[in-house]
Amino acid sequence: MHQLIYIQREYCYGYYAKYELWRLKYPLQPESSTKGKVRQRVFSKSRMMLPTPPEANESLAEVLSTMRSDDVSRVCKSDTLILQLGRKETFRLGHEKDAHSYIRSKMRELGRLLICLRTRTGLCNSSLKDFIDPTTFKDFVEAAREVSQFNEVHTSMPPHL
Repeated sequence: MHQLIYIQREYCYGYYAKYELWRLKYPLQPESSTKGKVRQRVFSKSRMMLPTPPEANESLAEVLSTMRSDDVSRVCKSDTLILQLGRKETFRLGHEKDAHSYIRSKMRELGRLLICLRTRTGLCNSSLKDFIDPTTFKDFVEAAREVSQFNEVHTSMPPHL
């Protein structure tokens, strides 16, 4: 079973395909949990049951579980510096639910930067900590320009999330 294809259901602990997860109803699910809610966040609740990185606290685990599942989120969950930034930001702003999208976007920006650095240098398994070095400064600046879509007219586009 692959965690991106099959995911565990919150109430029965069974593994189901993620495209079928939203329509499943269970007798074990309490009525009070669905009462008054128009839309359930079934997928993010199920992802909360997956193991989180050891560096993540409870509020950071909630932020990580609502992050879109793609290459950028996998990089964010595996890099220690990005997780430390997320932990610091959730400690500072984590009590506000509106701040979770801000924390997610900042972590994803660093994840995209790390992916760009890895492709530019050819170091596939390196972390962000490896690139914080004076010898890689030019690569870091070029990758930051590429991620921000900087051009010769000295303008940049806002990063696409």
